This record gives sequence, structure tokens and C-alpha cells, in this order.
Amino acid sequence: MNQENKTKLSNFIDKELSSELKNILFLENSDKGYIIFGKYNIFLDNNYYHIKISGEKQHDDAYFTYSKLAVVWSIFHKFNKIKEQNRILYLDQKLSILKEEIKHLKSKLKKKKNEDQSIFFAKIAEKKHKKLVIEQEIRDIVVLANITQTRQFNNFALNKKKN
Repeated sequence: MNQENKTKLSNFIDKELSSELKNILFLENSDKGYIIFGKYNIFLDNNYYHIKISGEKQHDDAYFTYSKLAVVWSIFHKFNKIKEQNRILYLDQKLSILKEEIKHLKSKLKKKKNEDQSIFFAKIAEKKHKKLVIEQEIRDIVVLANITQTRQFNNFALNKKKN
């Protein structure tokens, strides 16, 4: 999506949608990015998902390897869950590093003779185990983000019924 279209979409969201609706809205744009809660713009930038937060001047932009984790981070940021925000950022970085380390060890393994391969098999097994542990923690955190967001949707629906 070019800059002009992003600006038009942002202006539409700002002008036409109620603030209540913006607080629960997830939009996917044509360049495989997202606008979440009318505030978080997630887009692909040099193979990383970059999060820009509109209306916040004191925020450092966040970068993620996986779009799903960028969305989860945005949910936690919206609800001021700082511990979870920091944890998901750390896990994303750690998972990315482990995947690269495994790939590197596998390429080294191919170059070794049979008697030297056992060390590399052990290192690869250790890295794969660490990767599985991190992936499980990520799944748990994604569930927590889902619960947090579901509560927000439910609150929105209850408020609409009352009005």
C-alpha cells in the first residue's frame, strides 16, 4: 500500500469510525500489514514486521520476525501489559536466533565426517529442544492475548446492548 492510500485509510478511520469501534477493529491492508485499534500500524519492512504507533511520541518502534507476534505485542501494549510486551519481544528475537543457529549447525554438519557428526547432532538436538520450549511459551502468551482481546470485545458488546 503506497503512502497516499495509507493516509487516506488513516483519515477515514479517524473521521468515520466511532472511537468505540476503533478500540476493537483489526484491518488487514493490501501489503500484508495491519491496522489495529485504529492506532497500531504493522507493516513489513526489510523482512521484519514493524509497528508504528500513531499518537505516541515517546515510543520506540518495535520490530518482529513474525506478524502474529507483532499483533500480540500490540494487544498487550494497548492494555498496558508491559511484562507481556517485553516477553513476547524477547521470545520473538530468541526464536529467530535459534532458527538461524539450527540452520547454521545443519550446514556445518553436512561438511563433517561421520566421526565428528555426533557433536553437531547433540548441539542441534539441544537447540531444537530450546526452540520447542520457546514455541510453547509463545503459544501460552498468544492464548493470554486472545483472552485479553475477547474480554474487550465482550465489554464492547455489553456496552452496545445497554445503549
